[in-house]
Amino acid sequence: MKSIIFISSFLLLNIQMAGALAAGLCPTTGQVTDATTTTLNNLLSGNTICVLPVPPHVSWGWESQEYHQFGGSLIDWKQGASSVTDPTAVIGTWSIAGTGTATQVIYNYTNGGSSTYSYTVFDNGGNYSFCSAGSVVVTGTVKLGQGACP
Repeated sequence: MKSIIFISSFLLLNIQMAGALAAGLCPTTGQVTDATTTTLNNLLSGNTICVLPVPPHVSWGWESQEYHQFGGSLIDWKQGASSVTDPTAVIGTWSIAGTGTATQVIYNYTNGGSSTYSYTVFDNGGNYSFCSAGSVVVTGTVKLGQGACP
């Protein structure tokens, strides 16, 4: 029994450490700002961010699939517009604020209350880190247009 408790504790600790390491510090280069060729607005407008899962959710495929509609609506793709059990839904708004290295994307989630988050975004060569207070909060890829992530 003691060995089962030890092994379970060891695995749980490793999963938590992997999650902490996955988050990590923000990159020092590659920030997507209003002054880069691919501005933050151009990167997000009309596209879906496929948020990569972090432990312990690695078997989920995608943590979330958020479509950034032109004009500011934020839409969770879920299982698609025709799904009866988990249809696509507006979950809030998104906007861009600041200039230069102060450029951020601001999310206001309105489903189930109201929560606002601000992130700087870094291009990691195809993956994007969404950072707050110097740490990576989530990492995702960009799917052109609206739809399910591959």
